[in-house]
Amino acid sequence: MMSNFDTTDYVRKLELAGLPQQQAEVHAQALAKMMDKANQEAQLLTLQYNLQTSSHESEARLMSHVTNARKVLSAEIALQNAKIDALKSFLDVRMDQRGLISRDLSYLYMGVLIGVTLAMLTKIIFFWHAVRSILMQSSSTAQAMSLHILLNRIPRTGDCCHDN
Repeated sequence: MMSNFDTTDYVRKLELAGLPQQQAEVHAQALAKMMDKANQEAQLLTLQYNLQTSSHESEARLMSHVTNARKVLSAEIALQNAKIDALKSFLDVRMDQRGLISRDLSYLYMGVLIGVTLAMLTKIIFFWHAVRSILMQSSSTAQAMSLHILLNRIPRTGDCCHDN
């Protein structure tokens, strides 16, 4: 990038001050190069600041999306746990009323628990696939790295979703 520095005017002023023309021109060219370099460095610093700001904003948005998704997922898990507990209580009461635990009811009970657990796991898997697709569709390396960092901060077990 060329600076707005007027080398001709600067050479004229140096000549008026008693410097020979050849030395004045060399001095003016050297000063112009230094000013161009300073301008380029300023532009690079501005670009770096803009990239960092954009990266921080992207990270904040991604963290907000992940936090919201975790809240929804935690609420869904809590709801499924409540359904399991209610079903377990219902089946326990029904079995106590009959005074016996039949093998068929035990299998039914286990089947229902397995079905509810699979439904929960399916929702968790869909959540992680959605997050992964965000990572894959990310338009910049900085955004992809931010999401990768965020995902690594999230515990990989279901422990984060329980209040116990």
